[in-house]
Amino acid sequence: MLENNINTYKTSSIGRLFDGVSAILGLKSIVSYEGQGAILIEKYADVNEESSYNYKLVNNNLIEFDWTPMINEILNDLENGEDKAKICAKFMNTLICFASTVTEQIRQETGCNVVVLSGGVFQNMYLLNKMKTKLNKMGFSVYTHKRVSTNDEGISLGQTAVVANGGGIKCV
Repeated sequence: MLENNINTYKTSSIGRLFDGVSAILGLKSIVSYEGQGAILIEKYADVNEESSYNYKLVNNNLIEFDWTPMINEILNDLENGEDKAKICAKFMNTLICFASTVTEQIRQETGCNVVVLSGGVFQNMYLLNKMKTKLNKMGFSVYTHKRVSTNDEGISLGQTAVVANGGGIKCV
């Protein structure tokens, strides 16, 4: 068993990013319920689209996702008449690229090959399936929910389990 403590990795609300992109694409400017923008992007996404947008990875003791280049490219695609289904897919593919890159960096720091996909964003089957496939191809053991929901309930249960077992990262 390998046990490591790692730095805190900052995350921001991916849900709000989905809402913003949904508004940019004209899918829904004002959401009526939590996750509506994400649901619409998932619904419209071209599942056969493999390309993604550019982004920046900023590492100032925290790994941060600078999505400015991605938003600029989305705006350019819209201006050039790109199909919204392709834009939706490229947006989500970019999130998958970012998350897998950060996951690889964490593995390099910790040696941990175990990943648990959790949180409301993984109610999105496009993201869940493609992220799991990509991480498996990268040699990670990937776990998802079976008996607990993937939303906040599952996150808090996982955090409780980590604390109950002394904190940090434990890899088997």
